[in-house]
Parts: sequence; C-alpha cells; structure tokens
Amino acid sequence: MLNCQYDLYIIYLNEEQKLLYINSTNNGTTHDKIAEAIVGPNKSLFNEADIYKCLDGVFQLELFNLGLKSTLDGPISFTMYAGNSIVSGLDELDKDTKSSSNLFGVGYENGDKVTIGCSSKGRVWTKLVKSIPDFCEWCDSLGNKLLDDSIDTQDIFKFIQKPELITELPANKVPVAMKWNEELYAYTSMSLHRGIPVVDYNIKLNSYGRDYVEFSIESNQNAIDYKLVLDPKIGRGYKYELVGTMPFVITYKGDEIDIAELFYDFPPVTWFHDNSKMYNNIFFPFKGKINLLIPPKYFP
Repeated sequence: MLNCQYDLYIIYLNEEQKLLYINSTNNGTTHDKIAEAIVGPNKSLFNEADIYKCLDGVFQLELFNLGLKSTLDGPISFTMYAGNSIVSGLDELDKDTKSSSNLFGVGYENGDKVTIGCSSKGRVWTKLVKSIPDFCEWCDSLGNKLLDDSIDTQDIFKFIQKPELITELPANKVPVAMKWNEELYAYTSMSLHRGIPVVDYNIKLNSYGRDYVEFSIESNQNAIDYKLVLDPKIGRGYKYELVGTMPFVITYKGDEIDIAELFYDFPPVTWFHDNSKMYNNIFFPFKGKINLLIPPKYFP
C-alpha cells in the first residue's frame, strides 16, 4: 500500500534581478536542491534582516500572528502570538530581548488592501487568487524591495499597528465614520436582510460618548439604531445594544437573528479623524504620516 503525495510548484526566474522565486504547496523545505538545479551551487537565501524589507510601503499593518525568538538563553526559545495576545508580543519586541521569527498581517499599499507574511527563513507569502502572470508581477515588485539598499528594516516595525485594549474611547480621537467589517464583503450571501446582502445597507455613525458609539443601519426610509458599549465589568469588555424596540433581523447561515449577534463575529469598524480605527474594544492607532495639501495663502 503506497501513500503518494503530490505538490505543486511554480518557479519564476527573474534574470535581470538575479532572483529565483519558488512557490510550492510543500512548505517543509527551502527547496535548496531545486534552486541548485536551476541556477547552480552559487545561491543563497535572503537573511532574516533583509527579508523584512518586504514590509516597506505597507501602512496600517495589522498583525494576525507573530512569532518571536528569544535573543537570550533560557527555557523558552520561541513564542507564537495570535489575536489579542499580539499586544504582548509587540511589547516583547520593544524590549530587544526577542526578535521576530515570522509574522502575517493585513495592511495597505498604494491605496490597495494587501496581505503579507514573512519569516526569518527567507520566505514571503501573500493571499492571492490571481493568474501566474500576476504572481510574476508580484514577485518583481517584491524583488525590487529586497534589492533596495536604502530600506532600513529597523524603521519598518514602527509602522506596525499595535492594538490597544480600551475601556473608553481615546480622549484625543474623534470618531468620523462607521464601516461594515470587510470580511462581510467576501461572503455577501452569508448574511441577508430581506434577501439583500447586509453590506448593501448603509451603516452610519450617529453619536459617541466616553464609553459608547451609537450608529444606525438604514433600511429604505427607516433607520434602526444600535450602540457599542465599552464595559470592563463584562467578560468580553464590550456589548452591542439595540436602541429602540424593533431589531434589524437578518438571515445568517439559515437562521434569523438580530444583527447584534453578527457583530460579535464581524464587528463594524469605527474610523477616527486621524485614520486610527477601532472594533469592539480594540483600538488601532494610526502609524504613518498624512500629508495634507494646504492651499497657498494670498494676501492683498
């Protein structure tokens, strides 16, 4: 009885950059033998200092997982952080007793939402559902970053969004808009109101206070109001409340529920005046520079 396992490989050689890109379903190796068969023995992987150049130009990077290696001798050499625990991981990274082993997150580059992951073993990955020419184009862009000696990897981590667990809205931040959770746009048929995707209805910020954000969902001529309340006395630290008596009922995975129940899985996002954002009780301060176009002043 034989157990055969087949892996898919996409290999792209950019002769101008002198870089070889290997994409494979086999993640258990660095593909040294394949690389040597194509370019010869004179080959090397990018070291862990240069590999993080791939994060250059990616702003508002929100990490989904973060792996850290200890720079000191001790019983724990590696720690993986995910979800809310990433806050602790970034704190450890600031102490210089840990170095990044791998990370994956979502950010924005050239105005487009992108996913990016990398590891100290010389790997870079993204979630793309596109053609092979698109993959080659992505590789070319990646290679330009890796070969750019002007990119300082020490500055890159400054632009990683460090989430903060909050019990009230930041005093110096002004909420300006409420948006649907972006994951709902990927699964529009999953949550419906009267047969129409939830994201086709307008969600609007109404008001806010020290520990709440009130918003409405507009359906035809009606508006149904909800409130996100921050409350440290609650186990999760927050709750969604219906303001009024008539809920916005949706069909979610075949069941009819109040949309407030959906918010616990796909929370709406509150955006602030400085491009910071918040969902549930997690606040993401904006790390970056906003260049404002100031019109010239004319004097009589």
